[in-house]
Amino acid sequence: MASPATAIIVDDDPFFVTVAADCLRSRGMTVLTATTGQDGRELARRPIDVALVDMFLPDDDGASLCRDIRALAPEAAIVLVTARPEGLSLVERGQVLADDVFIKSNDLAELAWRVAARADAARALSESRRREHFLRGVVRLADVVSPHNDLPTLAATLAPALLTLPGVEGARVELAADAPGDPPITVLEAGQLPMSGEPIAIDVPLRAAATGRLQLALRRGLVVDSEVRETLAALVGAAVSSARQFQALKDRQLRLERGYVGRHRKLSRVSARLERLSEARDSFLALLSHDLRSPLAVILGQAQLLEEGLIGPGQYGKVAATIRRQGERMVQMVEDLLDRYRRDDAIRAVADSGDAVRLAHDMADHMRPLATGRRQQIDVMATGEAPIEADIAAIREVLANLLENSLRHSPEGATVRVELSVAEGRVHLAIKDEGPGFSSRAAEGGSGAKIGLRAAARIVADAGGSLRTAAIPGGGGLAVISLPLAVPRVAATCVEIYAADPGVRDTVSGILSRHWEVGSFEVLSGALDRMRRNPPAVVVLDDGVSSESVAWVRQLKADADLASIPLVVLTDDVHEMHDAGALAALRRPVDGSSLVGHVRRALRLLGDLSVQPGGSGTDMLTGLPNGRALTVRLDESLSRARAHGWPLPVVLLRVDDLREVNRQHGWLVGDQLLLWLADRLRERVGDGELAARVDAETFALALPRRGLDEAQALATELREAITRARPRLGVARVDVRVSAQALDLATLALGDQSLVGAVRGGEA
Repeated sequence: MASPATAIIVDDDPFFVTVAADCLRSRGMTVLTATTGQDGRELARRPIDVALVDMFLPDDDGASLCRDIRALAPEAAIVLVTARPEGLSLVERGQVLADDVFIKSNDLAELAWRVAARADAARALSESRRREHFLRGVVRLADVVSPHNDLPTLAATLAPALLTLPGVEGARVELAADAPGDPPITVLEAGQLPMSGEPIAIDVPLRAAATGRLQLALRRGLVVDSEVRETLAALVGAAVSSARQFQALKDRQLRLERGYVGRHRKLSRVSARLERLSEARDSFLALLSHDLRSPLAVILGQAQLLEEGLIGPGQYGKVAATIRRQGERMVQMVEDLLDRYRRDDAIRAVADSGDAVRLAHDMADHMRPLATGRRQQIDVMATGEAPIEADIAAIREVLANLLENSLRHSPEGATVRVELSVAEGRVHLAIKDEGPGFSSRAAEGGSGAKIGLRAAARIVADAGGSLRTAAIPGGGGLAVISLPLAVPRVAATCVEIYAADPGVRDTVSGILSRHWEVGSFEVLSGALDRMRRNPPAVVVLDDGVSSESVAWVRQLKADADLASIPLVVLTDDVHEMHDAGALAALRRPVDGSSLVGHVRRALRLLGDLSVQPGGSGTDMLTGLPNGRALTVRLDESLSRARAHGWPLPVVLLRVDDLREVNRQHGWLVGDQLLLWLADRLRERVGDGELAARVDAETFALALPRRGLDEAQALATELREAITRARPRLGVARVDVRVSAQALDLATLALGDQSLVGAVRGGEA
């Protein structure tokens, strides 16, 4: 039901004011009165439909008052009231801004009829204008909504646009729940919405989305035609439907990228495993042609002498012992080969994610039936979580064999204990039994599906760990498996922007600050040092910030601590920035949705790869400790070595032609090469030793338990073996040239930069 019309009467005649007000109220109108021009202007500031203005007032004249009321209430009708007929001519000549003139000597019933008619016309005109403004706002809304936005970006754009529609005080867009019984999914909610249960002025289904609703809270008295409602619902529905489709496409693209990156890393590891398998088979043939011939020749020679009767009965025992020894030697060789090939033939070196605590409990449960049959007990002391990345099936097999070994060599009624601890980024699984100790047990070779201790040690070494066995003082056997903890996921969400142009800097900051914490800078000086102290998640660079932008990007990507930080560049030379190492290169002017999409893709992709940029202490690509972590871990060993005058050998290995490999074969092959080298170095370190990646092209082996001569021999051996290897990376074989040398860290300034300078021939 429409609210009553509002009229004001401005007249200094008390009798006329009283009679006219009663007459208008009898027509259902709300009437406000004033006797001066100043009071009339105050009344005109309220929502009114019609004003009755006296031509002559004690403090004002009707002409100026009509002009002011027209300015204050442009949609209200004005009726000039006068006792003099010349007022009509003033209105007709345009000297007074009034819609009608009433002579006070006329019938008041006529006044009421004319005022009501003018009020209805004014209200109809006002409503028509409001509808026109609303429709124009809907048309502008179609220009604001982009068809290439995901739902969060669409909501951030659509919410303020809906609130700019005339008369709209609140807006909500809901989608139907994914499952029955679940609450609706709120896409956006903005402004002041009515409380639950109160009516909402517009509540229509989204036409294109078909499973949602648009709700608008309108200012009281505003009416929106059904056609406009349907148009608005269709427009918003189409935008939501398009955003959902676009989000699905982005998710699919992200899944494809994750799959591609994951398969790339798996293929690189499988390729390295195939190379090892090929080398192992070559060595197997060499063994067959050489090592196995020797014992066979002895056995055949002794058998021939027996056959020809050249050995007397008194020598039979000696001949039998010789044949037995040579046979045992052959059996041991065959067992060693079988142990090796049971591991290599499976090619299971592709890492998988798992939890060492759960793995220990599962394998203990698996072996308890065997323990129960021997009246033995298995106790597991492992709580919390210890994430690892390894060939979980192979580690499970190693645990099963070690537990079976402990149960078999322990007496009835004994207890086998499994203890788990975490220290210095590694998981340690200790299996303690009450047997005679591993040194007095028979060599483990086995047949069928069993694996021996040597094969188990190779399996654990392939996972970047170690296996050691010993006898416990006072009785008992001990087997300890050490594995690296999984690298944590990305947690940083700060985005740093570098742009000299204030307009570009403000535009990019405005786009990204809606989603992430943003820091902006206008120069590149000091940026790398700042990033080392507090690494950002993503860097957005306008190449106009410096004439050396390309060189700066190459320097960033060459830094082992910072190379993992994704870089999005605004540039006109897209190819050059891609070659320098940028994750994405966008042309100007900046497209907001594209920029947000690339930053979000960088964050989510890094999170899926389980890396942590900068200060985590772990190299993003290889999983080795970085230069900073290496120096921290060697700090105690360095102090002890300097105090006693001992050497602290470090082998530094630099890839001489990594950039040439990247240029000829692409960055993916270069990454595969670094992964291959990291695996080779992991195989050459023992307990208490450490392999690390110091910078983009340099690796280090810390060997605190070896001498300088031994370290130099290892450096020469590594250089020759890597140069000779020619690994297959992807579809091509790559010639690898490396420089390697042994240094005494005790004579260097401890720091990753000193290590890099030393390997490049600089002053350490």
